Amino acid sequence: MSLAQLKLDSGDADSAIRFASHALGINPGLVDAQLILGSAYGAKRDYPNAVRELEAFVSGNPKNPQGIQRLGLAYVGLGNYPKAESQFEALLKQDPGSAEALAGLTNLYITQKRPDRALQRIQQQIAAAPGKPKLYELLGQIYANQKDLVKAEEAYRKAVELDPRNIEQRQVLADFYAVAGKPDKGAEVYLSIIKEQPQNLRIKKRLATLYLSQSPTTRRHRSRTRSSRALLATRKPSCLRARYFSRGTSLPRQSQPSAPRSTPTARPLRLDTS
Repeated sequence: MSLAQLKLDSGDADSAIRFASHALGINPGLVDAQLILGSAYGAKRDYPNAVRELEAFVSGNPKNPQGIQRLGLAYVGLGNYPKAESQFEALLKQDPGSAEALAGLTNLYITQKRPDRALQRIQQQIAAAPGKPKLYELLGQIYANQKDLVKAEEAYRKAVELDPRNIEQRQVLADFYAVAGKPDKGAEVYLSIIKEQPQNLRIKKRLATLYLSQSPTTRRHRSRTRSSRALLATRKPSCLRARYFSRGTSLPRQSQPSAPRSTPTARPLRLDTS
């Protein structure tokens, strides 16, 4: 069974199906294999088979959050929105702070072109579980999609306040600033992460892209600041090279950052269907 899970986690859905099916052939009562099998079918977008396996799993494990959430996703893929909504609501009733269930429900409403209902549902769930930062991240995404940048920033900041040590949460806030026309605030958050994690190349690359997205005058000014020097001093050999900070030098065309003052687009939480 561990091999089937490893194959699923690595993105090899075909092998996961083969190993899970073999395990079920030997022991039909192996419920973990059924969950993996349904999830692997979902990863292949074979939603009829995913629904078949996950319905069987959930019928025997009605309180299992992974099974409920993945069955909801399979219903979405199949286009059965009422059943998908029912699964996500069942999981939220069981766990009011489930960001995965709420994200699934939010994505469903957006697919149905019901953004007002998505916003209303997120606000209701925050009232039921006010201490969950991921719920505020979802709220920020909805407000950003509606081009209400003030409320979006408030929501993203609230998420960070609730979990200030969470690097991923802080990165979301910095990314928002980067595309919302607030590069100074974005750089400040990125640098705070680098101070705690000097080897975090992903954040360094984002900061470099943010600097390069500014005008040549601004970029020349930033290259002389303490922040830029601190970034270069902590870097390790990587594709983030000092020459990218040189005057008049730009990233390769395919990596060229987008315009810094474009309105951010909502990106609902991506759900793990593995």
